[in-house]
Parts: sequence; C-alpha cells; structure tokens
Amino acid sequence: MADVTHASLTGVDLHECKGAAAATSGQFLIATGSGTATFQTLSSIPATVTVSGVTLASLIARIAALESKVGT
Repeated sequence: MADVTHASLTGVDLHECKGAAAATSGQFLIATGSGTATFQTLSSIPATVTVSGVTLASLIARIAALESKVGT
C-alpha cells in the first residue's frame, strides 16, 4: 500500500466517513469523545449539551426560527 497521508488527499481520492453508507437521511456525525464518531439523529443527542454556553435545544430553536423567516 502506498504511503499517503489523509491530509494530502484531494478530489476523487477523498471518501465519506466510516459508517456513512449505513447512516439514514437526517443523521449527523457526532464525535464520541474517545477518538471515534457515530451517526445519530438529533433526537438521540441530549438537549442539555452546551457549546459556548448555548444549549443544543436553544440552538435548534434558533435555527428553526431562522428557517421560518426565509421560508425553507
């Protein structure tokens, strides 16, 4: 096998994340914190998760409000 690092890959050499083929529409890639990631639905992620002091539930509400303003 050639000695190629992921950082140097471009275009057709890039690939989807492991597990993407089995993920269903609407799932997100979520880091587990142990060096791996899994595809999950938003409903399976605790709403109490915070990023920079903002809860996931609050962020989702903000996004939904913005979407309703632009009509998507």
